[in-house]
Order: sequence, then structure tokens, then C-alpha cells
Amino acid sequence: MLCRDRKRRSRFPVGAALLTAGGEIFSGCNVENACYSLGVCAERTAIQKAISEGHTSFRAMAIASDMGDHFITPCGACRQVMREFGTDWDIYLTKADGTYIVKRLEELLPLSFGPEDLKKMLAPPYPREMEKLNHRNSFLLEKKCPDIAVGERGLHRWRRV
Repeated sequence: MLCRDRKRRSRFPVGAALLTAGGEIFSGCNVENACYSLGVCAERTAIQKAISEGHTSFRAMAIASDMGDHFITPCGACRQVMREFGTDWDIYLTKADGTYIVKRLEELLPLSFGPEDLKKMLAPPYPREMEKLNHRNSFLLEKKCPDIAVGERGLHRWRRV
């Protein structure tokens, strides 16, 4: 599952395998770049490959690396990208010897922010309240900045004669 990068700068190869709800598997590896911040983790590579093929529902992901006696875990950015597709899927964290533990995504990213939270945004004020708000704001603006006038098309700067 680990990819053979031609110039592995970090000497930290990581591989991921993503299982879609439909049973297809997409693999990914971390792709490094001379500009480190432009590199992409294995988990996000697998997710992006699956999305590019039209898959957006996932059942599990396995992550592998050669960290010796330690389990590999996804970084915070990968956890948030995974979260975009729900919290109800398994993440297999492995060791170099093949042993693994299974965690639910919500265990790895508790109290998370996801797409459903965007729907909780408050609706914009009603037109009448908006009109009152604009009138109040223009009044305050005129008192604090007498060289600015508020017209039907927005703010206009003018000079006193």
C-alpha cells in the first residue's frame, strides 16, 4: 500500500486504502513537494481519487506506515476532510508489523464541525428589519464620518466646501 516516491524528503511514507459504500477500494500515498505545505497526505489522496470517480459515501479507511511500534494516525487536516463525509465510518490504524486497531471517525475527531452545521446558520434579517438596520447604520456613519454619505447605491465620499 505504500507508494514509492521518487524523492522522499521526509522519509515518512504513508499509504491509505479507502473503502466506498459500494465496495470499491481507492488507494493513496502521501505526495511530497519541495514546498512542504503543498504536499498531500495519503488519506486525502485516496479521498480525492474516490471523489473524482463519483464516490462520496465511505465505509472504512486503512492507514499504513513504517512507524515501528506505533500506530499511524491521520493528521488534523485529514480528519477534517474525512469528517466532510460523515462520522459513521471505521478508520484502521496500523503498525509496521500488521497489527491494527479500529476507531470510529467521531472518536478521532470529537465535537467536530461538518456540512450539517452550515445549515444551522441564521437566516438573514427580514427586509423591514434590514431597512431599519441600514437607516441606523447610515445615521451612525454620518455622525462619525461627516465626509461620507450613504445613498441608494451605497457609500459615497464627498468633501465639504
